[in-house]
Amino acid sequence: MIILKAENNNITLYIREKKKTKQNRNKISIQGQFTLKEESNQIEIKDMTIEKYSEKVINNNYDLLYMFKNDNVFITNENDILINFLNQEKIEYKIGKICERCCKNNKIKILTTKDRYTYNDKDLCRSCAEKTIKHIIYRDGFVDYMNNRYELLFNKYQDINKIINIMEGRYNPVDNPELTLYDTLPATEGKYEKIQIKDLTIPEKLKKILMKRVDTLLPVQVKAIKKGLLEDENLLVVSQTASGKTLIGELAGIPKAMNNKKMIYLSPLVALANQKYRDFKREYGELGLKIVIKVGQNRIKAEDELYILDKPISDADIIVATYEGLDYILRSGKYKDLKDLGIVVIDEIHMLENEERGHRLNGLINRLMTIFPETQIIGLSATIGNSESLAKEFNMKLVEYDKRPVKIERHFVDVVSENQKNNFITSTCKKEYDNVSSKGFHGQTIIFTDSRRKTHIITNRLRKNGITAEYYHAGLSYSNKVRVEEAFLNQEISTVVTTSALSNGVDFPASTVIFESLRMGIDWLTNNEFHQMLGRAGRPMYHDVGKVYIVVNEDNRRYYSNNEYYIAMQLLRSNVDNINVLYDNLDVYEQVLSDICAIENVDIDVLKKHYDSLRIPITFEEAVSLLLDKNMIIFDNINDTYHATEYGKAISKSFINVREAEHIRSNLYNDTIDTVLSLEKLKNAYFSHGILNKLCDTLNYHVGARLFSDYNKELIYRGDYISGLAEIYQNSLINIYDDFMNCSCDYNPYCSCLEMNISSHIIERRLQGWNPSEIAKEFNREYNILIYSGDIYSYLDQVIMKLEAIRRISEAFNVSNTTIKCKKLIEKIENGE
Repeated sequence: MIILKAENNNITLYIREKKKTKQNRNKISIQGQFTLKEESNQIEIKDMTIEKYSEKVINNNYDLLYMFKNDNVFITNENDILINFLNQEKIEYKIGKICERCCKNNKIKILTTKDRYTYNDKDLCRSCAEKTIKHIIYRDGFVDYMNNRYELLFNKYQDINKIINIMEGRYNPVDNPELTLYDTLPATEGKYEKIQIKDLTIPEKLKKILMKRVDTLLPVQVKAIKKGLLEDENLLVVSQTASGKTLIGELAGIPKAMNNKKMIYLSPLVALANQKYRDFKREYGELGLKIVIKVGQNRIKAEDELYILDKPISDADIIVATYEGLDYILRSGKYKDLKDLGIVVIDEIHMLENEERGHRLNGLINRLMTIFPETQIIGLSATIGNSESLAKEFNMKLVEYDKRPVKIERHFVDVVSENQKNNFITSTCKKEYDNVSSKGFHGQTIIFTDSRRKTHIITNRLRKNGITAEYYHAGLSYSNKVRVEEAFLNQEISTVVTTSALSNGVDFPASTVIFESLRMGIDWLTNNEFHQMLGRAGRPMYHDVGKVYIVVNEDNRRYYSNNEYYIAMQLLRSNVDNINVLYDNLDVYEQVLSDICAIENVDIDVLKKHYDSLRIPITFEEAVSLLLDKNMIIFDNINDTYHATEYGKAISKSFINVREAEHIRSNLYNDTIDTVLSLEKLKNAYFSHGILNKLCDTLNYHVGARLFSDYNKELIYRGDYISGLAEIYQNSLINIYDDFMNCSCDYNPYCSCLEMNISSHIIERRLQGWNPSEIAKEFNREYNILIYSGDIYSYLDQVIMKLEAIRRISEAFNVSNTTIKCKKLIEKIENGE
C-alpha cells in the first residue's frame, strides 16, 4: 500500500510493509519525498528521495512509477497537481485519510469515517486521538473526565478541540443538552401480573375511593400483594420514588382501620406527618374513620405556626405520627392505648442510617415488634443498599423493585464562572416551566443548595429574571411552608429553592432537580442522600421525563480530590450504600433504658440477645451496670427482672441521654432557666444580608454568615475595622457586643456566652408574650442578626422539652419548688403570656 500526502507541490510518500506479522502490522517500510513540477505540459518528478531504513531504495522515476502502477495507491487530500499527475500516468488511486500521529511513529493507518478524529486540523485514528485527549486531560487537570462522561463525549464527537471546549465549559449548556448529558436512567417495566383494584379482597367502600385515583396496581404493589401484603406479612418495600410505595401501606392499613384495628403511619418529619395527616383526612374522611396526629411537642401557640392539639389516641382508627411521637407513647408505658394495633407503616425507613436518630428508630422498631408481635410492620424506602440483610434483621419479607416509572436524564454541567452558573440555572428553570408534558403539566424545578441564606439569594435572583420562585427551609413559619407547598402543587410557581437538609422533606412533584451545591451544610452529600434527592425528578402522573443537573464551576476541578468537581463524579458513579445503625455509649444507655421502660416484664435474656446482635461500642451488661449504678433501673430479685425507677422513666420519656439527666439532677436546686440554657442553646443565627455584604466589602475577603462561628465571634470582639462601616452597622455590632458578649470568661470571645445570652433573650421575650416573628424582627432591627421565626419556634419547642425533662426529674426526687416553677414556665412559653 502506497500513501501519498500532498502539500502544494511537495509530496510525502509512505509504503506499508508487505510481509505482515503481528510485530510489523501497519509498519512503514519505505518513506520519502519528491516534488512535482509542470514542464512542457507534462508533470515531472523532481528532487526524489525514497529510503528504506535510511537507505535509498529507489533511484529513478521509472522505478517509482512502476511501484505506483503495481500497488494500491491512496492519496490523503484532493491536491490538483497530484491528481493530474496520477491521471497523466494512468495510475489508479483512492482517496483516504491517514493518522498523522501513526505516521510519526512509523505506522500507516487508513481512517474510515467512523474512526477519523481531528485535532488542530490534523487527522488521527481513534487510538491516537484517545492518547492525545488523555494527555490533555492529565496535563490540564481534567482527571475526573476519565469516566462515563468522557467516553460519551469521545464517542459522540470526533473533534478533539470541540471535546476540550466542552470540558472547559465553552458552550451554552441550555441550548446543548446533549453535551451535558452524563447518562440516562431508563424508565423500565418488567413483566408482571395485572391486578385491578376491583379484584382485591378489600372493602367495597375503599375500592370506590381508590378507583377515583387508580384502576390497576403498579408493579411494586403487585409484588407486595404476592408477598402477602393482605395476609399480614411484614414487608420491607424498596423501590424508586413515585413507584407507588405509599399506596402499599394504605392497602394493608385502611382495611384494618375499617375493621377496628389501629393503623399507624410513621414519618421522620413533622411537616411530612402533617402532610400525610391532611391527605388521609381528605381521602378517607368519608369512611368515618377517626384520624389523629401525634408529633411530640408543637404545643406553642403562635401566629403562622402549626399548633397541634394533643388528642387522645385510644379511640383513634388511624394515627399519623413522627417516630418520636409514637416512641413517646411506648417509653411512657402507655402502649395499652394502642390496643388492637393492626399495622405500623414506617415511611423513609432508611433514616436508620441517620447519626442522631437512627438508633432511636431502630429501638422503636424493636420495641414495637416485642410489645405487639402480631402487628404487621411495613417499612418503605427508595434507598437501601443492603435491603436483604435489613429485611432479615427485622424479620420482613423483601419487596424490591428497581425499575423506574419515569426515565431520568442526569446532566453534568461544568461552567466557567458563577455568572454562567447563575444564567444556566435561570434559563433552565424558565425553559422547564415553559415545557408542558403530554399529561398537561408545566415542568417545575427543585434547586438544592447548601444554606438557607443561599436559598434567599438564588430565589431573589430568579425573581428578578421573571421566574416565579420561592425559598423553602426549616426556618420558615408553618403557614409560609404550606403556602409554598400548595402553590407548587397548583403549578402557580415554577421553582422551589431549598436546602439539602430537606431532602427527606415534603413532596414537591418536580420534573427537574438542580444541584446548585453538593453539600449539606459543611458536609458533602452521602451517596444515599444524593440518590434520594435525584429521585425526586419526574413523576409518572405529571411528567414524561425527569431531569437532574449537577452544576459545578470549573474553578473547582483543578485539584484531584476533595473538591466539588471530584465529589460530583464520585456521586454520579455511586450506588446506594448499605444502611448501618450507628451507636455511641450514650445511645446504648438510652435504648436499653427505654426498652426496660416500655416493655412490661421484659425478658432480659431476649433483650440481651437483641443487643448482642448489634454493633455497639459497649456490652449489654455494661449498659445495665451503669443504669443500676445511677439508680435509673432496679433489679427485682423476686421476679428476676429489671424495672425502671421514676428517675429512669423521667429520662426515657424526655428523650435525653444519661449525661444530660445527671446534669439536671445535680442542678435541681439551681435556676431552672440556667439549667435549660446549659442543655439547649439556639443553633441557627446569622449576620443579616446587609451587614454581611458590608463586612465583606470593608475587610476585602469573604465573611461567613453564621453568627456563632469562632471567626465571627472574634470579628465582633476585635472591632478594629468598625470605622469603615456605616453608622447603622457600627451600632449593630456594638449592641451585639454590649448585650450578648460583654463577659469575663477566660476564653472570651470563644466562649458560648453569645449563644447563651441570645437564647436567654429569646426565652425572656417569649415569657413577656412575644411571638416568634416579633422576636425575629427585633434581632434584625436592633442587631442586624437574622434568626428565622421558624427556628425561634423550634428552639422554644426544645426549651419546653428540656423544661419537661427537668419537671419529670424534679418530681422523681420530690423537689416540689422546681416542679412548680417548670409547670409555670411551660405554660407561659406555650401560650406566650
